[in-house]
Amino acid sequence: MPLALPFEVIERVIDHYSDSVATLYSFTLTCRDLNPRSTIVLLRRVSFKNRKQIFSFCDVLAAKPHLRHAVRVIAVPVTEFSPHPLLRLLNNLTEIEFKPPAASPKSSSQSRSSRRSVIHPSVSTYCRVSANHIQSLALRRLTLYSFSALSGLLLSFPKIKTLFCLHFKVEKDSEDWEPVGRILSQRMQLETLTVQVDDNSISLRPLELLGEAAKHTVQWLRLNLDFIVPVDRSVDNLVGVLPSPSWVHLTTLVIRFPLQVIEQIAGIVSHIDRPPKLKKIVIEFRIATLKDMVQFLHSEPSLIKRPELETALLQFSQPHIRFSLIPSLNDRSEDFWRDHLTEYFPALRTRNGASLKAKHSLEKFGHDSRITTAIAISADSRWAATGSDDDTIIIWDLSDGSISQEWFVQTPTNGTAAGVAGGLADPHPRRHLTSLCFSPDSLYLMSTGLAPGVTVWNICRSDTPYKVASLGDDNGVVQRFMWSPDGDSILAKFSNLNGIMCKWEASTLRQLGAHRTGHGVLQVLSPNGRWLLQVTGVSRV
Repeated sequence: MPLALPFEVIERVIDHYSDSVATLYSFTLTCRDLNPRSTIVLLRRVSFKNRKQIFSFCDVLAAKPHLRHAVRVIAVPVTEFSPHPLLRLLNNLTEIEFKPPAASPKSSSQSRSSRRSVIHPSVSTYCRVSANHIQSLALRRLTLYSFSALSGLLLSFPKIKTLFCLHFKVEKDSEDWEPVGRILSQRMQLETLTVQVDDNSISLRPLELLGEAAKHTVQWLRLNLDFIVPVDRSVDNLVGVLPSPSWVHLTTLVIRFPLQVIEQIAGIVSHIDRPPKLKKIVIEFRIATLKDMVQFLHSEPSLIKRPELETALLQFSQPHIRFSLIPSLNDRSEDFWRDHLTEYFPALRTRNGASLKAKHSLEKFGHDSRITTAIAISADSRWAATGSDDDTIIIWDLSDGSISQEWFVQTPTNGTAAGVAGGLADPHPRRHLTSLCFSPDSLYLMSTGLAPGVTVWNICRSDTPYKVASLGDDNGVVQRFMWSPDGDSILAKFSNLNGIMCKWEASTLRQLGAHRTGHGVLQVLSPNGRWLLQVTGVSRV
């Protein structure tokens, strides 16, 4: 007798893989218990490549009418869209997503015109009559010839309340769009508008047209401006697409920027001419990599104008700042990174106005990024320490493999600017952990990296270790370091011109001396801590 899965388990498994078409397809073929719900989830969004697939799908729906109610979204190239009899069969369909035409195998001169997104007049006429149940329309990476072509496409679906325009462009964007904007504003009743532009070379005039068409009815507006804003034109570039008092029903505004331009956002927010009903404003920063996030955390707060940004947002009744992380995190580390990202916005944080948005990965455990050469095991073999290139240190309990402690190694900037590159600090990691070392009694941990000096951490007094001291910050980057076997002293060799070796008393962290030892490639300390054996690499000891 086959093992039956509990209904709760079935729901959780399928919901977890709801965005994986291949996995859901495997479920429908291999597991009888998972088949019904997998089929329903799989059919929520159906994607077509051409008309032939549309007609074949219509044949399936005609033969199996019980599947019709499951389809809520269809995605199809705009030039391949054939609404009859598809729209008649899908009474529960609420959203249509138009994709660009497939790339032409012909020459580049022919492919440019073939990739223009043109809807046939007969299709437009049919949709005006039979597409009244469509509530949402998405335009993804479409190239339209003129503003009139855009207007014709939008007016084919007269009842839509939600519009997504993601990275589209109009070739003849120099023409006057105001007559088209007036027609759209009279005939459309949009409530939600999302616009995304991820290329700074694309004109923002189509956004101005959509703003004119939507400003009298839209309540929720999202602008995804995923491009690097030129420093000298940031405000002027965007002022035409930002809402104004003429947006009489707008209550929520969400604007997304790449993290690299955070120092310019305070000025942009202050230039928003507030609509009368606008209450909630969300500034979202897109973080493409963990490296970008670490650079942000190492940046000088005043350099990227975090206080100014918080002050500008607090002028609104419901301000919010959100960090949207593209790489996935493990379930445990989301709170960890959120605390570090939002600590420079204290007023927003106390009002629950600062958050982190990230996908979760069940495959990740421990560090979210690559482990570097920074690894160590305590003398009593109870603990292990690892360092990652996201500048986190984890203490592992070797008895059961669990995580005992984790913290972020934040490098002080000493009040100096780190060389602005697109708004963040120097593009090279400022610490990048390279070495770790336990004290002989396993109560302390030393860490070094590409930043100057040695950091000593107390790891025994609380769940969160705290920094005891930074040693040798003025001597440059550490080449090697060690505790004496008796635990009474700390030694560090610096990779500066003089090859300085410094010694500190471990109990007081008082420096005992400094010696020029040259550039030895290997050092060994005697058990009593009095003698240092150094190999210079040229047959000398």
